[in-house]
Amino acid sequence: MLIRVDGPRSRVKHKLKFCFCVIALLVVLCQTNIYFISQANPPAAIILVPGDGGSQAYARPRDDPSNLFLLWVNLRYFVTPGTLFTYFGYYLILHLHHPSSLVYDPKTKTTSDGDTATIEFPGWGDTATVENLDTYEHTKTEYFGPLVDKLSQLNPDFFQRNRTIRGCPYDFRRAPNENKNFNSDLKELIEQTYINSGDRVILLGHSMGVIYSLHFLQSMSNSWKKSYLRAFVATSGPLAGAVKALRIECSGDNLGVFIESPLNYRPIQRSMPSTAFLIPDERVWGPDEMLVSTPSRNYSAHDYSDLFTDINFIQAYDMRMQARSEVDALKAPTGVDELYCIYGSNVSTAERMVYSPPSYFHAGFPDQQPTVEYGNGDGTVNERSLSICQQWPNVKQLTLPQAEHLRILSDTRFIDFVTTIANAKKPISLIAGWWNSSFF
Repeated sequence: MLIRVDGPRSRVKHKLKFCFCVIALLVVLCQTNIYFISQANPPAAIILVPGDGGSQAYARPRDDPSNLFLLWVNLRYFVTPGTLFTYFGYYLILHLHHPSSLVYDPKTKTTSDGDTATIEFPGWGDTATVENLDTYEHTKTEYFGPLVDKLSQLNPDFFQRNRTIRGCPYDFRRAPNENKNFNSDLKELIEQTYINSGDRVILLGHSMGVIYSLHFLQSMSNSWKKSYLRAFVATSGPLAGAVKALRIECSGDNLGVFIESPLNYRPIQRSMPSTAFLIPDERVWGPDEMLVSTPSRNYSAHDYSDLFTDINFIQAYDMRMQARSEVDALKAPTGVDELYCIYGSNVSTAERMVYSPPSYFHAGFPDQQPTVEYGNGDGTVNERSLSICQQWPNVKQLTLPQAEHLRILSDTRFIDFVTTIANAKKPISLIAGWWNSSFF
């Protein structure tokens, strides 16, 4: 019987064959892993719902329809608020009717455009009018722009404007109950974006956009939400209102234009139903918590009827009650697999207002600027309102210290968190990494 004994050269050949087999197997496994990883964590399209003041607004004069011009944000109108009010404000039928403004009818509790101009909020589905609020882009009017830029930079093959990154500009002067087409339009946009991306989408709302999104989610069936939505991201949501909105109703806000009196902006701000809609919710602020202190009496969130009567603006109370009867921002969303609650903290935020007696130097309440006492929040919304979303079932929460209400959208911590949720980074080639590693 002959016994074959392999020589040194034959043993080397066997080892080489074995090594090549191992390498081939590893390559196949790596390719398989890449396939499964990409399938398990695909990028998700994202739909952005802006907040109060978070969309560009244009005026179209009725006597010159071709002259469409930017009204919000056009910085020159900040120093001429009368012009802004002429086109942009509402005006009450109970007052002298202004031919250029949008009218609130206390009988129907609805608003409509006036005789001189219509106000338009263009760009539904696109992001152009919610990335920067001025057509001359600059950091002062930056909105969703930094987030959109980052998404498109991380994965330009997937994240494309008006395809897998969508915007929802709307008439932010109105509370959700008046924007009747918003829910149906958003449903159609989500379904369209689902087709574009091939998978469920992320709905992200900021500020009042969180409440608009909640109102939409409450109107949809759980089966629909399970089919089309992967996540809802609530960012800086004033779910129980904000004391700042109450200060605006009383004494106005000059929007940072220090050369102008806040009282000059008050007619515009008062006329918008969304302002009254966002005052503190009496279900969260107790009857013993003073919000407005005057020489004659104090007011809590349970005294709104008296307060608005005393400032001669009872229409705000009517607008608020109508909106609250149709929209409940304290009701948690259901039917969405992933819920996220994000907001800023440790920023001084108006908590109560103290008015002085009238004097030679200033008028009485409410036609003076109050002394504001501050508490915790994001500079605009109080923490107790922001944190309502922490109570949602199975919610993931992120609090960003020192993140201000608007600037949170350009905060790298916020952007990194959202891009992670959206799986925005392009898949890393594991094969390339394996061949270039120190394994060999």
